[in-house]
Amino acid sequence: MIQFYLVCFILSLLLMAFVGSSLKEHSCFNLGLLVTVLTISNGGFLALSLSENVSEAMVSSIMLYAGGTFLPMLYFCTTCEICSLKIPRWLNMVMYGLQIILYAAVCCMKFASYIYTSVELVTGEGGSYLIKEYGFGHTCYVVSLYTYTVLTVFILVFSIRKRNKVSFKNMMFLIIIIVSGVTIYMVERSLKMKIDIIPAIFLMMYATLTAVSYRMSVYNTENKISHEFEDLSKVGCISFDRKLNLASYNDYSGKVFPELKKYNLDVAIPDGDTPFNNTILDKIRERLDVGTRERLPKTVIQLEDSYYEFQVDLLYSKNNRWYGYLLVFTDVSDHQKYLNMIQEYNSDLECEVEAKTERIQEIQEKTLLGLAQMVESRDLSTGGHIKRTSSVVSIFSKALLKQDMGFTPEFLRYVERGAPMHDLGKITVDDDILRKQAKFTPEEYEVMKTHAAAGYEIVKKILTGLEEDQFVEIAANMAHYHHEKVNGQGYPDGLKGEEIPIEARIMALADVFNALVSKRCYKEAFSYDKAFSIIKEDAGSHFDQKLAEVFLTCRPQLEELYDSFAKDEA
Repeated sequence: MIQFYLVCFILSLLLMAFVGSSLKEHSCFNLGLLVTVLTISNGGFLALSLSENVSEAMVSSIMLYAGGTFLPMLYFCTTCEICSLKIPRWLNMVMYGLQIILYAAVCCMKFASYIYTSVELVTGEGGSYLIKEYGFGHTCYVVSLYTYTVLTVFILVFSIRKRNKVSFKNMMFLIIIIVSGVTIYMVERSLKMKIDIIPAIFLMMYATLTAVSYRMSVYNTENKISHEFEDLSKVGCISFDRKLNLASYNDYSGKVFPELKKYNLDVAIPDGDTPFNNTILDKIRERLDVGTRERLPKTVIQLEDSYYEFQVDLLYSKNNRWYGYLLVFTDVSDHQKYLNMIQEYNSDLECEVEAKTERIQEIQEKTLLGLAQMVESRDLSTGGHIKRTSSVVSIFSKALLKQDMGFTPEFLRYVERGAPMHDLGKITVDDDILRKQAKFTPEEYEVMKTHAAAGYEIVKKILTGLEEDQFVEIAANMAHYHHEKVNGQGYPDGLKGEEIPIEARIMALADVFNALVSKRCYKEAFSYDKAFSIIKEDAGSHFDQKLAEVFLTCRPQLEELYDSFAKDEA
């Protein structure tokens, strides 16, 4: 018997040490007070078993009655805390007052007979114990015990009905423990057993309360983030255990996700069609797949007209044991809508700038085209040259884009835009030469050839600072080198092969083809057969071989183009 009481007392001390080290985490005053009373009570049982006279036994009984007097009330108060039920302050004071009065009567048992009417100390090898007759005061003690037991069971049953806010498993476990404890106590009293097993019952009840309270503290969502947010009323917190069973959630989470109220704690949330099932659970599963203690980036999710910023972390206890997952979210609708407004404004502004840029570019192109047409109007021998060569380059560019020759759409677009400017240099040629209706003399031809270099300078001066550098270079090269030949027999610099910029080699084909099929003062228009035959024969000498081969494939489109020109002129 002494060994039994000694073990119970040692276990009480160990529990007191454990709760003392973790009381701050639990933040449960009643739980700390409960283990103190439990230790005093179990110490009283041990002292009674070691008593050698009635006086010592009576003092020991006063100690052990501390448990019977205060433990039922403290168990009830702790249960209310676990069930998130707040006891009014006045009622709490009344309960403590009544139990203190009851215990005060117990402390006076040596001088009055209302607790024990008679006592007899029996000593033996197993230890000492009292044979006593109970008085009226002890009846009050028993009434107090059964009253708090009934109240505790009522609170637990009531809480079970709110299964979406408390753990069904925890509540059932607490009910079983307290009912079992009271039943064992009643059996012990009816059998008048020599050994008192109340210390073991107290230990069992307290260990259960501690385990439940500790588990709830681990999954207590708001305690985990209270240091991060000033106003927790606008922060959603949802915790899950390691199996993704719902562990707890705060009121704000229930407002944002009303479907949470349909689910029981300690149960896995099924897949479904609600935003929580489809969207939020996916975030938890992503965290599960990552499996790291490091924080993942926050994610903004739109739910109907609101935006929420979500963060998923792993849940760890004070001793660094992994328990599950914590989902924290805040409403960032105002911030996100502001960002969306800025983004929409920037998008609208970008579209407006793009539209105005296109308009400015269109004005520039029309201005340059007008300038080129003014130059062309001075040359009586090349009517419609700009329009025709530009159309040829357009058809040729589309064909080149389909070939695996490394041309980009942007480059070919620049070539098309540069085509009307290839003869701008003719503005520097004297009218007597430019407007001559006969073949040029060798001297006149030399003057005429200067238009290529002059065109380069003019295009550079006009476009630099107004257009992209790449386009300026392409347009200038087309004006400068469109009369060069790949065999080096062209002008103005006598470049050969790939020394000639590719854009100028493209322009050369369009320029010569238009000259061949158009009427001049010194010749009639050549037939399509003859013109394409000349292009084919001069491929590799005058023209780039590969470009010429692609150009020849454009014959159907080019014939259709020039037939339309002929109809317009008829």
